Amino acid sequence: MKRLYFLLLSLVLCVAAVAQSCYSGTRQRGITLYNQKKYQMAIKAFTAAKSCPDKPKANDLDSWIKKCRDKVGGARGDDPASGRPQAQGNNNGSNSNSGSSRSTVTPQTSQQRNQSSSSSTSYSSSGTAKVEAHAVAHNQSTSDGDGMRINAHVSTSGMKDRKIRVVAYFYDSNGTRLSDRNGKFALGGQVAGWAEFTPKSDSSTDVVEIKVPYSELHLTESGKQKIKFQLVVLDKSREPNKRLFTYSMNTTTVNP
Repeated sequence: MKRLYFLLLSLVLCVAAVAQSCYSGTRQRGITLYNQKKYQMAIKAFTAAKSCPDKPKANDLDSWIKKCRDKVGGARGDDPASGRPQAQGNNNGSNSNSGSSRSTVTPQTSQQRNQSSSSSTSYSSSGTAKVEAHAVAHNQSTSDGDGMRINAHVSTSGMKDRKIRVVAYFYDSNGTRLSDRNGKFALGGQVAGWAEFTPKSDSSTDVVEIKVPYSELHLTESGKQKIKFQLVVLDKSREPNKRLFTYSMNTTTVNP
């Protein structure tokens, strides 16, 4: 009985740690940028933190945004204090002027199946991108029934007006690639979901949303089980696409 109790307690703590990674990580990035006197970038980070699923109702994001705006002499351009994107991004690459956007994945076509899933980290010589934090939500409504949603907070530098694709590659619990069966949610024959956006400034933080139906994971077993996914950031303005960043492998539990 004690063993079962400790197992359940460990599971709860692990879930809580994952849920906190989005808000706490993005907020801390904003504080770091503020202390570095990079106030405009800090505003974007605090604004992005408002989109985190694990954001507490009682938070100090508006206070931090006001501090930043006071430092730069008041608001200019967009209204980051609103906490809402001015427009939502899509797979055509549009995003909000405030630097915070959401893009939702669309089905993959056969012409698009051209990406690999190498685990190495690499950077562009003329611009950089990085996944600062992520959050996972399950049993979300998707284009094909219930599925999972991944919110990735992506910071970019020197990538203004260049199309960026964020890909989530999926693996089984052993780290073996999940093979696609119908070409809908896939890249290079591997199960994957993605979203695209275009930074509107040289330094930007964007919130990217990827949704994948459980039915498109093509799992070989039914019932509750663990899977893994890895986030990769690509520069779509180049041919072949340049890999900008590879996030560490993450584990989540699904029950399709």
